[in-house]
Amino acid sequence: MKKPSQTDWERIDKLTDEEIDTSDIPLLDDSFFAKARLRMPRPQVPVTMHVDAECPELDISVSAEASDVERSAILQRLSVKALKCTTVNIDSQKACCRS
Repeated sequence: MKKPSQTDWERIDKLTDEEIDTSDIPLLDDSFFAKARLRMPRPQVPVTMHVDAECPELDISVSAEASDVERSAILQRLSVKALKCTTVNIDSQKACCRS
């Protein structure tokens, strides 16, 4: 369970642009933009995983009211748990992993 935020969000929401202290943020000059590079996210590929149906670690339920973010987190946990139940084989001709 997440800890409640200690930030006074009401006060933050009421601040105007002029009231926000940006003195610790350096200005972006021409030298910054001369070195800047546009980086686009790499395309994602779908992954299908077959696991043993008898695996007790896969006991995860998803609420019908779960948000997309919650569903994504559940699927990530499921993937980690499923990896404990299976051997992963990757075809090196089709798979590529870059850091």
